[in-house]
Amino acid sequence: MIVTGTNNPVNARSTARIAAPMRQIAAAEPARLADKVGISDAGRQAAATAAATTGVEQYALPNWLADFGFTLDAGVATVQADGTLAGGTRGDWFARKYPEAAAAAQSERDTYSRRIDAHYQSLLRDNGVNDTASHYQTLIVDQAASENLHQQMVERIKADPVLSALLLRMGKAHLVA
Repeated sequence: MIVTGTNNPVNARSTARIAAPMRQIAAAEPARLADKVGISDAGRQAAATAAATTGVEQYALPNWLADFGFTLDAGVATVQADGTLAGGTRGDWFARKYPEAAAAAQSERDTYSRRIDAHYQSLLRDNGVNDTASHYQTLIVDQAASENLHQQMVERIKADPVLSALLLRMGKAHLVA
């Protein structure tokens, strides 16, 4: 049998008319707009365990931490396994994307990065996040816990006058405002 474009609408309409009574019988209770779905703690734990065993997802950083960094545009270069950059056109992409940070001295950018990392590592230790699985569970899966740690990080940064000044130099002061 050859089906042409003109037969498709007729066949679809006929099939829908035949199947309609079955669909009505199968749908015993219609969905309600007020229904809410939640994920249980066991479900979250299962998701964390599955992710921890499936790949790179377990190494994800929370978005709020990534905001403190500087994103390398994919068109600029590719990060190699040894951490070096290859390919792309480097040019002045950093100055265009992050003018405040580009205007700062390299030593200021280094100090900024080291202090952000030191506060983050301290935050993790103080909150019992000491391995990849707990990091993933606490900072990626459990959004409430992640937001709690985010607020703790902001307070730590505000209490660090050197880092607070560097945030302004890097154009990132809005992250703790």
